[in-house]
Amino acid sequence: MAKEISSANASVPLYEVLEAEFVAVHGDLPQDYPNSAEPEARLKAIWAAIHGLAEKRAALCISGGGIRSATFGLGILQGLARCGLLGKFHYLSTVSGGGYIGAWLSGWINRADGGLTSVAAQLAQTRDNSRPNPEPVEIQNLRSYSNYLSPRLGLLSADTWTLFATYIRNLLLTSLVMIPLLAAALTVPWFYEAVLMRNPIPYTSIPLWIGVAGVAMGVAYMGINLPCGGNKRGSQRSFLIFCLLPLLVAAFSMTTYWAWFVAYGRTTPKWSFLGLTPPHEVVPFIYLGVLMHLLSWVTSLLRAHGFRLKEFIAVVASGAIGGCLLWLGATKIFPQPLAVAELYGVFAVPLFLTLFFLAVLTFAGISSR
Repeated sequence: MAKEISSANASVPLYEVLEAEFVAVHGDLPQDYPNSAEPEARLKAIWAAIHGLAEKRAALCISGGGIRSATFGLGILQGLARCGLLGKFHYLSTVSGGGYIGAWLSGWINRADGGLTSVAAQLAQTRDNSRPNPEPVEIQNLRSYSNYLSPRLGLLSADTWTLFATYIRNLLLTSLVMIPLLAAALTVPWFYEAVLMRNPIPYTSIPLWIGVAGVAMGVAYMGINLPCGGNKRGSQRSFLIFCLLPLLVAAFSMTTYWAWFVAYGRTTPKWSFLGLTPPHEVVPFIYLGVLMHLLSWVTSLLRAHGFRLKEFIAVVASGAIGGCLLWLGATKIFPQPLAVAELYGVFAVPLFLTLFFLAVLTFAGISSR
């Protein structure tokens, strides 16, 4: 009972493709094959028919990699032929450079009088260097024309100059696309420096709390998508919107706040850590780092699987380390941001993000086994 395979749509359902392949390779579909119109039922039925065949199917797959993959594939084909295994495969699947050698093999089989049997016998032959032509003519031609991008070699050949002209053309076209984008990205520090150097500087604590919220949101998204957390498996779009964008906003906001904070002559207060250590200016940064990590933990990991002591310790420790790193970056690298406004505009945001990811790395190291 052969089924007629047709579809009015340009996109053919997978079950139709598999049914057509089954009919072409194995003959009629099983007598009890269902006539259901449900795609899921048809797909399960064709899988069952394939797995129900007396002889199991095998496929030879050759991956991509340009002429190197094709050369490697030729050696594999010769090795399989010498082991008597080349004729045991039912399917040939190739991509890119593998398609080069796969098309060559398929063409040779199609033209050879004995088909696959004849081709396998010739591939199995060892190289006889005592003869002028030690290999079958098909392999000789393959080796002779393997330089397929410029078959005619030589500095003055048309193929060499065509290849060179094609390379220059594509390089220029790619540059016309990429250079404006890179130039636009390089203007960001200029605009950022202009914001920092506003006169008078509108001092406010709002950028600080925007930064806290952004970091908390970004870390919460990571926790929600961790396998040990919510395991939500968010899409790339959701990552860009709910993780990367908040972190970038936080980086710009917090570095802006630090520049304005110092410009107004303010100094970091000296607090003691839980009343146990002498007052020090690093302690407010530690509290800030712990606060951001705890906010993220409460909204992600804690909601996902409840309280875990080791995880809680890791959150507090990584937050404290992140705060210390932030203190080092702010007070030791850029103690007077507006005095080096150009450098600060270029490096402040990347440095903040680097310190943030070091803190996240610390959490991963402490919390995992």
